Amino acid sequence: MRTGDPSEAAQIGSRAMAGLDRVRSHRLADHLRDLWTTTADHKRLDEVAELRDRIESLVATH
Repeated sequence: MRTGDPSEAAQIGSRAMAGLDRVRSHRLADHLRDLWTTTADHKRLDEVAELRDRIESLVATH
């Protein structure tokens, strides 16, 4: 995301999280929060906005 195509990176991230319905690991939640922060510069792109929404829903309980 930092050096490549943000749309493609968001699509890859979304596919990686496709099977998740919740996050049990605090470590994974921390990594997802870091990813959410990293994506801030590109949040106007639809794919990135969708990824950020998905991250928010997954880590909301942590």
